[in-house]
Formats: sequence, C-alpha cells, structure tokens
Amino acid sequence: MVKRLYPKLAVQNIVKNGKFYFPYILTVIFTSAAFYIMLALNSTRDLPDMNRYSNLSVFVGIGTVVVGLFSVIFLFYSNSFLMKRRSKELGLYNILGMGKGHIARVLIIESFITAVLGIGLGICCGMLLQKLVTMLLYKLMRFDLYYTFSPSVPGMALTAVIFGAILVLNLIFNLFRIHLQKPIELLHGSGAGEKEPKTKWILAVIGVLALFAGYYIAVVTKDAVTALELYFVAVFAVIIGTYCLFTAVSVAVLKLLRRNKSFYYKTSHFIGISGMLYRMKRNAVGLANICILSTIVLVMVSGTLSLFLGAEDAIDTNYPADIIAEVGYTPSEGGFDSKEATEMIAQKITERGLELTNVRSYISTSFGAGYADQRFNTLIGYGDTQAILTFIPAEGYASLTGEEKPELSPDEVLLWSDSDIGDRLELVFSGQTGTVLSTRGFTVVQRLKNTPNVGIQSFAGMIRVCAVVSDSTVIDELFACQREAYDVYQAGDASDSGVYMLNFASYVYYKGLFDTDASDEENTQCVQSINETL
Repeated sequence: MVKRLYPKLAVQNIVKNGKFYFPYILTVIFTSAAFYIMLALNSTRDLPDMNRYSNLSVFVGIGTVVVGLFSVIFLFYSNSFLMKRRSKELGLYNILGMGKGHIARVLIIESFITAVLGIGLGICCGMLLQKLVTMLLYKLMRFDLYYTFSPSVPGMALTAVIFGAILVLNLIFNLFRIHLQKPIELLHGSGAGEKEPKTKWILAVIGVLALFAGYYIAVVTKDAVTALELYFVAVFAVIIGTYCLFTAVSVAVLKLLRRNKSFYYKTSHFIGISGMLYRMKRNAVGLANICILSTIVLVMVSGTLSLFLGAEDAIDTNYPADIIAEVGYTPSEGGFDSKEATEMIAQKITERGLELTNVRSYISTSFGAGYADQRFNTLIGYGDTQAILTFIPAEGYASLTGEEKPELSPDEVLLWSDSDIGDRLELVFSGQTGTVLSTRGFTVVQRLKNTPNVGIQSFAGMIRVCAVVSDSTVIDELFACQREAYDVYQAGDASDSGVYMLNFASYVYYKGLFDTDASDEENTQCVQSINETL
C-alpha cells in the first residue's frame, strides 16, 4: 500500500501543478527534439565525400554543442522556477508528517516520469521532424540528392543520456535544497522576496572581457575564410559575456550607482535602482536567454538569407563568363601565344553558331611567400604571416576591366592588397637552405580599390596581393624565379616531409573569358564539342 502511495502522489502532484509542470515537460520535449535532430543531421551518411558536404557536418556539429548548451541553461532555469512555485506544497507535506526522505522519493518518481515523457516524446517529435528539417536543409544548400530517411540510433542514445543526466542534476539540486531548508522556510518559500545579490567581481570581469573579445573578433576580422573559422569562437564569447553581463555586471553597476548618494537618493532613481537590484538575481538568466535567442534568430535569418540570395553573385564571381578556357604552360618551353589561343577559341565558338558578345583574356602567375619586415620571401617558414601573390600584365588588366592599358615600366606595379604592405613590393627568392637566389623590387605607382577578378585564392590567416606589371616578360621572369626557389620540392618532397608547400604555381596560366548570346545548355554543348576537337 505504501509503495503505491508514492507513485500515486507523484502523478497527482504533476497533474495539480500542471500550469507549472507542463511547461517544464514541454521544455524537455522541445530541447531534446532539437538536440536529436542536430545529431541526426550530423550523422547523415547520404552525403558524398566532398569538402562542400563535409563542411556542413562540421557546422552542424558545432550547432549541436550550441543547442546542448542552451538546453542545459533552459532546463536548469525552468527547474528553479518550478521548485520555487512548489516550495509551499513541499513544506506542507513536511509539516503534515512526511519526512524529507519520503518527499525525496516523490521527487525521484516525478523526475522519472518527467524524463520518460519529456525525453521519449522529444525523440519521437525529433524523428517526425527529422525528414522535414533535412529536406529543408538540402533545399537551402541546393543538394541534388535523394534523401533516404533513417533514424539515428546513436543520436537517440546520446540524447537520452545527455538529457537524462541534466534531469538527474536537477533532481540532485532539488533534493539538496529540500535537505537544507526547514519546513517553515519551504512553506513560505514561494512568497519570499528576493535577497540582495552579491557582487561577483570575477564574473563581472570575465563578462566584460568575453564581450570585448567577441565583438573585437566581429569588428576586426575582414577576411571571409577567417570570419567563418572564428565565427563560433565569437558566438561562444558573446554568449558567456551576455550571461555574465546580466548576472554579475548589471549587479555591480547598480551597486556602484547606489553608492553615489547624490544620484541614488532621488525619487526617479531610488525606486528604479533598488527594484532592479533585488530582481536581477532571479530574472538575469531569463533576460540573458531572451537577448541571446533574439540575437541568434536575427543573425541566423540574415546570415542564411545573405548566403542563399548571394549564391548567384558568388557564381558570377567565380565564373565570370559563359565559356571559360584555361591553359597552363611553362614559359621556358615556349610555343604558346595567348592572342593566338583567344582567336582560335573564339573562331571555334562562332563556327558552332554562337555569337560572341564579349571576349576577355589574360595570363597570370601566383605563388606563396612568407611576409616580414615589408618583404616577401619564398623561404619556407619565413615570417609570421603567409601571403599569396598574383601577378598579371597590364594588357590583361585592361582586358578584364575595360579600362585603358596602364603605362608601366618593368619596375612599376599597380597594387591591390587586403593588408598594408607599404609603397614598395620587395620579393626575395630563397632556396630552402636559406640561400638567396635572386631579388626583385617594384615601386607601387597606384593603389587599386578593387582587385581584378583573377580568381585569387583565399586561405585563413594569409594576406592576398594582386599586382599589375608592365608586360608578360615580367610574368615569365617572376615565374622562373619562384620555380627555381621551389624546384627542390617539385618532386613531392614537401608532402613527404610534411612541409607545407607554398608554391602552387607549376605553370603560368592563360584564361580566356567568352560571353555569348546562347543559353546555358547551348554553351555547355559548345564547350564539350571544343574539348573533343582539341
């Protein structure tokens, strides 16, 4: 009879306190469902083994950590709110003769029921929404794949373990609270006012530093690749800083204002500061949750829309013409004429009935180098900053931009860079033993506001430089110098020894850009036909 009493009492408590308990159970359901969906997305096996798809898995994995972090915060906050509202009920049980051990048994059964309902229904809701969310994600990412629905068993198990652990910690907190408080304190607990919070200077300092670090990263970081790598670092810093801001910094500021007697002892200031000070202890976490969630929603919506709507612009940037011809050649071997190549390809396009509307062409060479003391050196490991240098002749620059060909001497350049490198472009070509093989210097006669669209690669932490030189002879000269400097690694020694090979310019590259009045399908058929002919 006694054994039946505790489960019956636990069920009655949940039903009678439904206006407080049901929101708590719903919180468990929704957070566990969201967590399971993230795990299921991260374990999808339908995606091809390509960088584009593997990056999705990385970002979903980081998102899983964010969802788990918020789940912990929500559930602890919801449990604290629930127990404060039930203090009078539990105190009444204690006064009527139930010992704290009996109350603990009731709470254990209530927690078990909550876990079964919340986690079980959460996983079920997650499975129901898994396919919908995955199909929506595939649509946004424009994945042309057939999705086969398969529940994630490891995801279910991990969700059950994580949320079971959170509910167990909540139970331990509740039992510890019941054990410490006297019956009369429990009886009047729900009506008790808030105590004045203590000033937590350590948390306040951490909050200020975390917020500063997060916003510093957001403001200072300009490179897109670096921004993606540091994005979640900034997010976690701002989340931590926001919680500390509401829970510690706000209290510290309010107490400092209270110490200023000339400011505090005024009717308009006294009531507001004293009221906020006594309510911040309980409301700080809720306010921080609202602030962070609203910000995340805005960032997520704006970021997703920008990426989705900007996909067309990204395609135009990477593929600036209807038909693109690219040829790599070595100048020392000779026999390649870029003008002749442009004319030949243009002729073959017109022979297939397509009308050319715009033709551009250029040659370029690119290589990597270390940067320090306002000079670039091909020595591996030189300097703390690595750079990618791209060079194109003045004729190619004029063809790309439609501007008049700039008149430059062999020692002059037009320069674009995403970092300030001074008024001279100094190049040092060193062998990997440190021997300086040759040097080359250029005077910067003009700074370019925008880089010509020559496909400059971007890597995290590397500065980019694009220089317009006088003619193709300078391109051939620079290619020969960097080829000599990196020649020791041409046979793959660098990859065997684990050394990062900065040199990725095995050839000078010719690129022809041809716009036509034809459809994409006709352009594709024309390219296939030309490739077969060549």
